[in-house]
Amino acid sequence: MVSNAFLSDVLAVLIARYGMSPVQSGVLLFCMGRQVEGHLKITHVKVAQHLGVERANVTRALGSLENWHMLQRRPNQLIVVNPLICFKGNGDLQQESLEQLRQDARAALRKHFPEMRENVVALERAASKSFPEFAAPVSPKPRTRQLAFSDNDAEEQTC
Repeated sequence: MVSNAFLSDVLAVLIARYGMSPVQSGVLLFCMGRQVEGHLKITHVKVAQHLGVERANVTRALGSLENWHMLQRRPNQLIVVNPLICFKGNGDLQQESLEQLRQDARAALRKHFPEMRENVVALERAASKSFPEFAAPVSPKPRTRQLAFSDNDAEEQTC
């Protein structure tokens, strides 16, 4: 099941406003379609072959999607799809998966931010925000410039 909020509020905006590339879109949709209980075990080469693109493009796309917190790459060819985006499986398992991601975030925060080790409230607050919140990419400059016409311009003058 895919989150309607993700499709309308995140994916559509990424494609329209931030220029999500066709390869990034393809990789994300492929992973969303193939995941079971939020997990997908596959190599970058197999994704590239399926999509008909170069492996390096898939690797870059996965990096961007990971920066946007849509996917997580794990060791041993495992990709975790953000359970808030889509989840194929029992709803209880979805909640367990979300809780496991929060536990992983707590462990990472304890490791990398020693000052949080003793401050449980700050740790809990930071862990609840780490994954699966989406990070919008930096907005690129417009690719084209719109020409403005005044009332005095005639069609023959512009051609």
